[in-house]
Amino acid sequence: MSSATSTTALVLSGGGARGAFDAGVAQALEAKGIRPTVISGTSAGGITGAMLACGWSAARITELWCSLESRHVMRPRMDLHRLIAPSGLIMDPRELIDGRPTWVDGLLHLFGWTWLFHLRPLRDRLVRELGGEALPIEEDRTLVLSAVEVATGQPVRFANRPSISVPGRDPAETIVADLTVDHLLASSAIPGLFQPIDIDGRQYWDGVLSQNTPVTGALAHDPDRMLIVGPVPTDPPSRPPHTFGDVISLAIAHVLRDAVVQDVRTAAHTDDRVDGDGDGGGDLIEMLTVLPDTPIVGLGDLLDFEPKMSRQLADSGRELATAALDERGWT
Repeated sequence: MSSATSTTALVLSGGGARGAFDAGVAQALEAKGIRPTVISGTSAGGITGAMLACGWSAARITELWCSLESRHVMRPRMDLHRLIAPSGLIMDPRELIDGRPTWVDGLLHLFGWTWLFHLRPLRDRLVRELGGEALPIEEDRTLVLSAVEVATGQPVRFANRPSISVPGRDPAETIVADLTVDHLLASSAIPGLFQPIDIDGRQYWDGVLSQNTPVTGALAHDPDRMLIVGPVPTDPPSRPPHTFGDVISLAIAHVLRDAVVQDVRTAAHTDDRVDGDGDGGGDLIEMLTVLPDTPIVGLGDLLDFEPKMSRQLADSGRELATAALDERGWT
Protein backbone atom coordinates (compact mmCIF):
# COMPACT_ATOMS: atom_id res chain seq x y z
CA MET A 1 0.00 0.00 0.00
CA SER A 2 1.57 3.29 -1.04
CA SER A 3 1.98 6.07 1.51
CA ALA A 4 1.29 8.56 -1.27
CA THR A 5 -2.34 7.46 -1.45
CA SER A 6 -2.92 6.35 2.13
CA THR A 7 -3.50 8.12 5.42
CA THR A 8 -1.32 6.27 7.90
CA ALA A 9 -2.13 6.37 11.60
CA LEU A 10 0.37 5.50 14.32
CA VAL A 11 -0.94 4.29 17.70
CA LEU A 12 1.60 4.36 20.54
CA SER A 13 0.86 2.69 23.88
CA GLY A 14 1.94 3.80 27.31
CA GLY A 15 4.83 1.91 28.86
CA GLY A 16 6.97 4.23 30.97
CA ALA A 17 10.69 3.80 30.35
CA ARG A 18 9.91 1.21 27.67
CA GLY A 19 8.74 4.11 25.51
CA ALA A 20 12.19 4.13 23.94
CA PHE A 21 10.93 1.17 21.87
CA ASP A 22 8.63 3.64 20.08
CA ALA A 23 11.65 5.68 18.99
CA GLY A 24 12.99 2.62 17.18
CA VAL A 25 9.63 2.14 15.46
CA ALA A 26 9.86 5.77 14.32
CA GLN A 27 13.27 4.99 12.82
CA ALA A 28 11.81 2.10 10.82
CA LEU A 29 8.95 4.24 9.51
CA GLU A 30 11.29 7.04 8.52
CA ALA A 31 13.61 4.62 6.69
CA LYS A 32 10.62 3.32 4.72
CA GLY A 33 9.48 6.83 3.85
CA ILE A 34 6.22 6.32 5.81
CA ARG A 35 5.02 9.55 7.42
CA PRO A 36 2.05 9.06 9.77
CA THR A 37 -0.30 12.03 9.67
CA VAL A 38 -2.59 10.76 12.45
CA ILE A 39 -0.81 9.98 15.72
CA SER A 40 -2.64 8.73 18.80
CA GLY A 41 -0.68 8.13 21.99
CA THR A 42 -0.92 7.50 25.70
CA SER A 43 1.71 8.39 28.30
CA ALA A 44 5.21 7.59 26.97
CA GLY A 45 3.66 6.87 23.59
CA GLY A 46 2.07 10.30 23.65
CA ILE A 47 5.47 11.91 24.21
CA THR A 48 7.05 10.11 21.26
CA GLY A 49 3.95 10.82 19.18
CA ALA A 50 4.12 14.51 20.01
CA MET A 51 7.73 14.71 18.91
CA LEU A 52 6.79 13.11 15.59
CA ALA A 53 3.82 15.43 15.16
CA CYS A 54 6.13 18.38 15.76
CA GLY A 55 8.35 17.26 12.90
CA TRP A 56 11.23 15.78 14.86
CA SER A 57 13.43 13.28 13.05
CA ALA A 58 13.52 9.72 14.38
CA ALA A 59 17.19 10.23 15.28
CA ARG A 60 16.35 13.26 17.44
CA ILE A 61 13.54 11.39 19.19
CA THR A 62 15.88 8.48 19.87
CA GLU A 63 18.55 10.78 21.28
CA LEU A 64 16.01 12.35 23.62
CA TRP A 65 14.97 8.96 24.96
CA CYS A 66 18.56 7.77 25.25
CA SER A 67 19.61 10.87 27.18
CA LEU A 68 16.96 10.52 29.89
CA GLU A 69 17.74 9.29 33.37
CA SER A 70 15.15 8.91 36.10
CA ARG A 71 16.21 12.21 37.70
CA HIS A 72 15.36 13.95 34.41
CA VAL A 73 11.81 12.62 34.57
CA MET A 74 10.56 12.62 38.16
CA ARG A 75 11.40 13.75 41.65
CA PRO A 76 9.96 12.48 44.96
CA ARG A 77 7.77 14.88 46.89
CA MET A 78 9.48 16.30 49.97
CA ASP A 79 6.56 17.39 52.16
CA LEU A 80 7.07 14.61 54.69
CA HIS A 81 4.98 16.51 57.24
CA ARG A 82 1.93 15.58 55.14
CA LEU A 83 2.80 11.88 54.90
CA ILE A 84 0.68 11.07 57.96
CA ALA A 85 -2.83 12.54 58.04
CA PRO A 86 -3.84 13.39 61.65
CA SER A 87 -7.51 13.22 60.63
CA GLY A 88 -6.99 9.53 59.96
CA LEU A 89 -6.56 8.99 63.71
CA ILE A 90 -10.11 10.14 64.34
CA MET A 91 -12.81 7.68 63.44
CA ASP A 92 -16.15 9.02 62.25
CA PRO A 93 -18.76 7.97 64.90
CA ARG A 94 -21.19 7.06 62.12
CA GLU A 95 -18.68 4.52 60.81
CA LEU A 96 -18.40 2.98 64.27
CA ILE A 97 -22.18 2.62 64.47
CA ASP A 98 -22.42 1.12 60.99
CA GLY A 99 -19.58 -1.26 61.78
CA ARG A 100 -18.05 -0.87 58.33
CA PRO A 101 -14.48 0.35 58.94
CA THR A 102 -11.67 -2.21 59.05
CA TRP A 103 -8.01 -2.06 60.05
CA VAL A 104 -7.18 -1.70 56.36
CA ASP A 105 -9.37 1.39 56.15
CA GLY A 106 -7.67 2.79 59.22
CA LEU A 107 -4.18 2.33 57.79
CA LEU A 108 -5.12 3.88 54.47
CA HIS A 109 -6.77 6.84 56.19
CA LEU A 110 -3.49 7.55 57.99
CA PHE A 111 -1.59 7.91 54.72
CA GLY A 112 -1.87 11.57 53.77
CA TRP A 113 -0.22 11.46 50.35
CA THR A 114 -2.23 10.67 47.23
CA TRP A 115 0.82 10.59 44.94
CA LEU A 116 4.56 9.98 45.34
CA PHE A 117 6.43 11.81 42.57
CA HIS A 118 6.05 14.98 40.55
CA LEU A 119 6.97 15.36 36.88
CA ARG A 120 8.52 18.83 36.99
CA PRO A 121 11.93 17.63 35.73
CA LEU A 122 10.29 16.10 32.65
CA ARG A 123 8.18 19.21 32.13
CA ASP A 124 11.24 21.45 32.26
CA ARG A 125 13.10 19.20 29.83
CA LEU A 126 10.24 19.10 27.33
CA VAL A 127 9.72 22.87 27.47
CA ARG A 128 13.43 23.36 26.83
CA GLU A 129 13.51 20.89 23.94
CA LEU A 130 10.37 22.33 22.32
CA GLY A 131 11.34 25.95 22.81
CA GLY A 132 8.26 26.69 24.91
CA GLU A 133 5.14 25.15 26.42
CA ALA A 134 3.12 25.00 23.18
CA LEU A 135 3.51 21.97 20.90
CA PRO A 136 4.48 23.24 17.41
CA ILE A 137 2.51 20.54 15.59
CA GLU A 138 2.95 20.43 11.83
CA GLU A 139 -0.06 21.75 9.94
CA ASP A 140 -1.00 18.50 8.20
CA ARG A 141 -0.66 16.30 11.29
CA THR A 142 -3.22 15.28 13.88
CA LEU A 143 -2.13 14.49 17.43
CA VAL A 144 -4.47 12.76 19.90
CA LEU A 145 -3.47 12.29 23.56
CA SER A 146 -5.45 10.01 25.87
CA ALA A 147 -6.07 10.76 29.55
CA VAL A 148 -8.67 10.21 32.28
CA GLU A 149 -10.40 12.87 34.35
CA VAL A 150 -9.66 12.16 38.00
CA ALA A 151 -13.02 13.18 39.48
CA THR A 152 -15.28 11.28 37.09
CA GLY A 153 -13.14 8.54 35.54
CA GLN A 154 -14.25 9.80 32.13
CA PRO A 155 -11.81 8.96 29.32
CA VAL A 156 -10.69 12.12 27.58
CA ARG A 157 -8.86 12.79 24.32
CA PHE A 158 -6.95 15.98 23.80
CA ALA A 159 -6.54 16.71 20.07
CA ASN A 160 -5.32 19.58 17.94
CA ARG A 161 -8.31 19.22 15.60
CA PRO A 162 -11.83 17.74 15.77
CA SER A 163 -12.53 14.22 14.58
CA ILE A 164 -13.81 13.71 11.06
CA SER A 165 -15.51 10.33 11.45
CA VAL A 166 -19.09 9.50 12.37
CA PRO A 167 -19.96 10.97 15.82
CA GLY A 168 -20.27 8.41 18.59
CA ARG A 169 -17.61 6.02 17.35
CA ASP A 170 -15.15 7.26 19.97
CA PRO A 171 -16.59 6.73 23.48
CA ALA A 172 -14.23 9.29 25.02
CA GLU A 173 -14.83 12.99 25.44
CA THR A 174 -12.77 14.89 22.87
CA ILE A 175 -11.30 18.24 23.85
CA VAL A 176 -9.93 20.20 20.90
CA ALA A 177 -7.20 22.55 22.09
CA ASP A 178 -3.89 24.14 21.31
CA LEU A 179 -1.87 21.30 22.80
CA THR A 180 0.89 22.00 25.30
CA VAL A 181 3.45 20.16 27.41
CA ASP A 182 0.84 19.96 30.18
CA HIS A 183 -1.41 17.86 27.93
CA LEU A 184 1.51 15.46 27.49
CA LEU A 185 1.98 15.25 31.25
CA ALA A 186 -1.75 14.78 31.83
CA SER A 187 -1.56 11.69 29.64
CA SER A 188 1.50 10.48 31.61
CA ALA A 189 0.45 10.95 35.26
CA ILE A 190 0.14 7.36 36.50
CA PRO A 191 -2.44 7.28 39.35
CA GLY A 192 -0.90 7.16 42.82
CA LEU A 193 2.60 7.41 41.41
CA PHE A 194 2.55 10.88 39.86
CA GLN A 195 0.80 14.10 40.75
CA PRO A 196 -2.38 14.65 38.69
CA ILE A 197 -2.14 17.44 36.13
CA ASP A 198 -4.52 20.38 36.26
CA ILE A 199 -5.79 21.77 32.95
CA ASP A 200 -8.51 24.43 32.93
CA GLY A 201 -9.66 23.53 36.42
CA ARG A 202 -9.93 19.77 35.81
CA GLN A 203 -7.38 17.18 36.97
CA TYR A 204 -6.19 14.33 34.78
CA TRP A 205 -4.42 11.00 35.10
CA ASP A 206 -2.61 8.73 32.68
CA GLY A 207 -4.81 7.29 29.90
CA VAL A 208 -3.71 3.77 30.89
CA LEU A 209 -6.88 3.56 32.99
CA SER A 210 -9.19 3.71 29.97
CA GLN A 211 -7.21 2.96 26.83
CA ASN A 212 -3.50 2.32 27.03
CA THR A 213 -3.47 1.47 23.33
CA PRO A 214 -5.62 4.34 21.99
CA VAL A 215 -6.89 2.81 18.76
CA THR A 216 -10.26 4.57 18.76
CA GLY A 217 -8.53 7.92 19.13
CA ALA A 218 -6.85 7.33 15.77
CA LEU A 219 -9.95 5.87 14.12
CA ALA A 220 -11.81 9.10 14.83
CA HIS A 221 -9.65 10.74 12.14
CA ASP A 222 -10.37 8.24 9.34
CA PRO A 223 -7.02 6.66 8.50
CA ASP A 224 -6.64 4.06 5.73
CA ARG A 225 -4.15 1.97 7.66
CA MET A 226 -2.84 1.86 11.20
CA LEU A 227 0.39 0.76 12.86
CA ILE A 228 -0.26 -0.20 16.49
CA VAL A 229 2.70 -0.35 18.88
CA GLY A 230 2.20 -2.24 22.14
CA PRO A 231 4.34 -2.20 25.31
CA VAL A 232 4.81 -5.92 26.03
CA PRO A 233 5.11 -9.19 24.07
CA THR A 234 2.08 -11.35 23.39
CA ASP A 235 3.55 -14.49 24.95
CA PRO A 236 5.88 -13.64 27.86
CA PRO A 237 7.81 -16.44 29.57
CA SER A 238 5.83 -18.08 32.36
CA ARG A 239 7.41 -17.62 35.76
CA PRO A 240 5.85 -17.37 39.23
CA PRO A 241 6.50 -14.21 41.27
CA HIS A 242 9.02 -14.50 44.13
CA THR A 243 8.81 -11.00 45.62
CA PHE A 244 6.15 -8.34 46.10
CA GLY A 245 7.84 -6.36 43.33
CA ASP A 246 7.44 -9.38 41.07
CA VAL A 247 3.73 -9.49 41.87
CA ILE A 248 3.23 -5.83 40.93
CA SER A 249 5.30 -5.96 37.75
CA LEU A 250 3.67 -9.21 36.61
CA ALA A 251 0.20 -7.79 37.24
CA ILE A 252 1.07 -4.64 35.26
CA ALA A 253 2.44 -6.73 32.41
CA HIS A 254 -0.81 -8.73 32.27
CA VAL A 255 -2.89 -5.55 32.24
CA LEU A 256 -0.80 -3.90 29.51
CA ARG A 257 -0.82 -7.01 27.33
CA ASP A 258 -4.57 -7.45 27.68
CA ALA A 259 -5.11 -3.76 26.91
CA VAL A 260 -3.77 -4.18 23.37
CA VAL A 261 -6.25 -6.96 22.64
CA GLN A 262 -9.19 -5.29 24.34
CA ASP A 263 -8.58 -1.88 22.78
CA VAL A 264 -8.54 -3.39 19.29
CA ARG A 265 -11.71 -5.35 20.09
CA THR A 266 -13.39 -2.19 21.34
CA ALA A 267 -12.43 -0.42 18.14
CA ALA A 268 -13.85 -3.27 16.05
CA HIS A 269 -17.07 -3.23 18.07
CA THR A 270 -17.60 0.52 17.68
CA ASP A 271 -16.33 0.94 14.12
CA ASP A 272 -17.28 -1.41 11.27
CA ARG A 273 -14.31 -0.23 9.20
CA VAL A 274 -11.85 -2.04 11.46
CA ASP A 275 -10.24 -5.14 10.01
CA GLY A 276 -9.91 -7.44 12.98
CA ASP A 277 -7.66 -9.82 11.05
CA GLY A 278 -5.32 -7.00 10.09
CA ASP A 279 -4.94 -7.84 6.39
CA GLY A 280 -7.17 -5.12 4.91
CA GLY A 281 -9.49 -5.49 1.99
CA GLY A 282 -12.26 -3.37 0.52
CA ASP A 283 -12.81 -0.23 2.57
CA LEU A 284 -11.53 -1.81 5.77
CA ILE A 285 -8.70 -0.19 7.70
CA GLU A 286 -5.57 -2.31 7.55
CA MET A 287 -3.92 -2.78 10.93
CA LEU A 288 -0.39 -3.90 11.72
CA THR A 289 0.82 -4.54 15.27
CA VAL A 290 4.41 -4.35 16.53
CA LEU A 291 5.23 -5.60 20.03
CA PRO A 292 8.52 -5.79 21.97
CA ASP A 293 10.10 -9.21 22.31
CA THR A 294 11.38 -8.66 25.86
CA PRO A 295 9.02 -9.06 28.84
CA ILE A 296 8.71 -6.79 31.87
CA VAL A 297 10.82 -8.44 34.57
CA GLY A 298 10.49 -5.80 37.28
CA LEU A 299 9.13 -2.35 38.03
CA GLY A 300 12.49 -0.95 36.97
CA ASP A 301 11.64 -1.84 33.38
CA LEU A 302 8.82 0.70 33.57
CA LEU A 303 10.15 3.35 35.95
CA ASP A 304 13.97 3.37 35.67
CA PHE A 305 15.07 5.57 32.79
CA GLU A 306 18.57 4.47 31.84
CA PRO A 307 20.37 5.38 28.58
CA LYS A 308 21.87 1.94 27.88
CA MET A 309 18.52 0.19 28.23
CA SER A 310 16.81 2.87 26.15
CA ARG A 311 19.31 2.33 23.35
CA GLN A 312 18.65 -1.42 23.40
CA LEU A 313 14.89 -0.85 23.30
CA ALA A 314 15.21 1.60 20.41
CA ASP A 315 17.37 -0.83 18.43
CA SER A 316 14.85 -3.60 19.07
CA GLY A 317 11.95 -1.38 18.01
CA ARG A 318 13.69 -0.52 14.75
CA GLU A 319 14.46 -4.14 13.93
CA LEU A 320 11.06 -5.56 14.81
CA ALA A 321 9.14 -2.77 13.07
CA THR A 322 11.28 -3.06 9.94
CA ALA A 323 10.59 -6.80 9.77
CA ALA A 324 6.84 -6.27 10.27
CA LEU A 325 6.66 -3.54 7.62
CA ASP A 326 8.62 -5.68 5.15
CA GLU A 327 6.39 -8.70 5.75
CA ARG A 328 3.24 -6.65 5.13
CA GLY A 329 4.77 -4.73 2.21
CA TRP A 330 4.13 -1.27 3.63
CA THR A 331 5.91 1.59 1.88
